[in-house]
Parts: sequence; structure tokens; C-alpha cells
Amino acid sequence: MLMAHDETSKNPVNVFATSAGHLLVALAGSAGAAAIAAAGASFAATVLGMTTKAAAYGWDDANSLWKRLLADATGQLQVAGYTAATTSNRDEEIDPVDQHDLYEKPLDDSSLGDATVYSDAIDMAHAKNLTIQIIDTPGGAGTNTYTVEISNQDDATAAGSCTYRDITLMLTDDANSHNANYTTHAFLAIPEGLRGKYVRIKRVRSADGGAADGASTIYTRKGP
Repeated sequence: MLMAHDETSKNPVNVFATSAGHLLVALAGSAGAAAIAAAGASFAATVLGMTTKAAAYGWDDANSLWKRLLADATGQLQVAGYTAATTSNRDEEIDPVDQHDLYEKPLDDSSLGDATVYSDAIDMAHAKNLTIQIIDTPGGAGTNTYTVEISNQDDATAAGSCTYRDITLMLTDDANSHNANYTTHAFLAIPEGLRGKYVRIKRVRSADGGAADGASTIYTRKGP
């Protein structure tokens, strides 16, 4: 049952729903209301004794108060999430994942000899911001050189097989500078407005001398 009132007379209005899902509306104390009460849930009429400018209210359990129900220009009731443009109800996700900061560790290895290695690709769908932290262990004689690459390729090609471009110079580091590559610890931020489907980190180890004693770990965080 809904509680309602007539906007013109401010009199209460009884609103009942039948088992068939019809709404029965009548001024309290009127003949229509008496007919509704007598007929009960088996009443077949869709609306009985409808008053002009009737305003209906639904009970809000969480806040213990009545809230006005909305109707469109034709008098049709609109529920929360209704979209007039498509005459349909909109589904919304509560606290959606794409509004979270997401942490990843796309590269973490040790015992490195001379080689070129690419991190796991970071999928930037729905993300606008990305920071990258490089923790570098060069080892005895070797050098690890890091660059950052991006790809817009989103045609069902595997992320590792996409075509990438080097964007390292476009990034800002923790010294507020821009470099073509990094050979030690670094914290990098992709500038606002630089969008792509995938980002990955490229590491080239050289001059190891056979010791294979390098290591590196990369942490990333992306967000809206």
C-alpha cells in the first residue's frame, strides 16, 4: 500500500495494488475507497476514483520517512534509475571497480643475465592515471636500463604482441625531470591526457659479465 495525498485538496488518498498488479486509487472516505475495501485484492479495475494531481509517496525504511515518487508528463510512475531518453531503467554498479586505484606488480625477477625483458602489459582500460615505481638491483658489473612503452592497439591482438612506442621522455620522474631511460631506482608518472590501451616496461641488461646477479621489481598503480 502507498500513502498519497491530493495536491489540490490536500486530502489523503488510498492507493492499493491488486494481485494482478493494478493500482487502485481513491480519496480516503470516498465511495471509491469503500468499493476498493469491499472488493479487496480481486478488484479488476485498473484505477478507481483517481483524483487530479495526485502525489504518491513510498516509505524509505533506511531513513524512516516518506519519499515522493516521480511521474513523467503523461502521469506514468518513474522508478529510480529510469532513463526517459531510452524509456528504460538504468543499472548502476555500487562502488565500481573502474573507480578504484588498482595495484599491480608487472615485473619481479632476479638472477638476471644480459637480456631484454618486457614486463606484463598493464591494461589501461577505464584508467586515466598511472604511476610506476622501479626498484633496481644492478648486481656486480651489470646495468639495467628501463624504458616505458605504450600501445593503442585494441584489435584482439595479445598484449605482448602489440606494436608499442617508447614514451619514457614524456613521463615525469620523482626529481621532476624527463629522461630517455633510467638505470636505477625511479618513480614515474604518466602525464594527464596521455591515454593508451596497454603500457609496459622494457628492461635491457648489459655488461653483466656472466655473473647473472641483477634483479628488479616494478610496482604500478592505476586509477580513474
